[in-house]
Amino acid sequence: MLKRRIIKKLDEWKKDQFRKSLIIEGPQQIGKTFVIRTFAYEYYKQVVYINFNQFPYMRHIFEQDIDLDSLILQITLLIPGARCVPFETILILEEIDYCPSAMHALIKFSADERYDVISTRTILQTLDNPKEVTVIRMHGLDYEEFLWANNVSSLAIQELRAAFLQQRAVSNDLHRYFMKMFKHYMLVGGMPRAVDTFFSTQSYDKVQSAQRYINDTYLSDITSRIDLNRKVRALEIFHAIPEQVRKGNKKFKYTEISDNASYRTHWESVEKLYELGWLFTIFKVNNLVMPLVDNYSRNNFKLCVRDIGCLVGQLDDQDVEYLNEPLAIQKNILLENVVADILAKRGLRMYYMDDGRHYFFVSTKNNRKIAFSFDDSKSLKYMNRLVSEGELDVAYDLTVEPLYKDKYGLHIPLYSLIFVE
Repeated sequence: MLKRRIIKKLDEWKKDQFRKSLIIEGPQQIGKTFVIRTFAYEYYKQVVYINFNQFPYMRHIFEQDIDLDSLILQITLLIPGARCVPFETILILEEIDYCPSAMHALIKFSADERYDVISTRTILQTLDNPKEVTVIRMHGLDYEEFLWANNVSSLAIQELRAAFLQQRAVSNDLHRYFMKMFKHYMLVGGMPRAVDTFFSTQSYDKVQSAQRYINDTYLSDITSRIDLNRKVRALEIFHAIPEQVRKGNKKFKYTEISDNASYRTHWESVEKLYELGWLFTIFKVNNLVMPLVDNYSRNNFKLCVRDIGCLVGQLDDQDVEYLNEPLAIQKNILLENVVADILAKRGLRMYYMDDGRHYFFVSTKNNRKIAFSFDDSKSLKYMNRLVSEGELDVAYDLTVEPLYKDKYGLHIPLYSLIFVE
């Protein structure tokens, strides 16, 4: 079983005396069902499973305005063998996107406290979640989880962490090993199917087959969940991203879709692809006044595929080989996406700055502004000036070399991203 960080959050939820109904939201193929079912069967005597997509006949129960005892009775009548014993039972409600009215039941379960409920949602919804439920965002495996999945020594990871905090380099052997693992993550990504395939076969060809299967499931979801007009445009964006990566575009260009494509014609489709968990945006900011979310250029943005493996699965072999050249770190747009992948999965919100002379990412978390340049001492020097002026909290230059510090600032190897906070 893949070790997942979310298990700790589920344990904390279970120990909370005043726990509410829980929603775990995240895109397809990231392992939500496997993690929840494993957790449920370990900690509960009775597990009742309902999937609103696979069993649409269950939706009408939750669409009725009935009390909780009547709801429980109907569930036990419709599901053979289901037993709902107070304080011993957990209900798993999969894909509540297909049954919006189930949210009312979650609120009732929170107030009642006799039954625990975990539900899943594919559509990412950052707003309008009722206060009576708890929402946790889940991703594919992050880089550290990828290391766990490949049986990397916890002592080695601890040494990496200690070296980062003490601002010193690890041994050359350890550095080469973790750079090799970083390359593996960049080519495999964090989708469980791809990670399992890599661990069991060590074959990039088989990994790419798994990645293409995953992309096909996303395409199927796009065609089933989006109306016709936005569907065409969403598919145009889906297929445009790898082409723009090949060209090394620093930002997404609508004009490379068609002469008539623009923010006005395609933005709603971008939002739909975000909601389905396939991509996220990194907007350009012109200054560092907080909150950065109120200070971005709506027409200047990057589109990053949420899991780097899904992007690699769209590329040709020759493209992957070219973009994986470490010496081209400043021009490696694939590398930008993997950096964004790692940071976003750790809960950092991403932006970028580009004034023609200095180019760097800005990540925010807990009101801290963390800046990253890409093998660019000139930008690192500029970022550290912003640190001294109080506009940034900390600045790093990403490199393929071991950690070092010079007159420009701190240069950290790519694998150290898992320790940045």
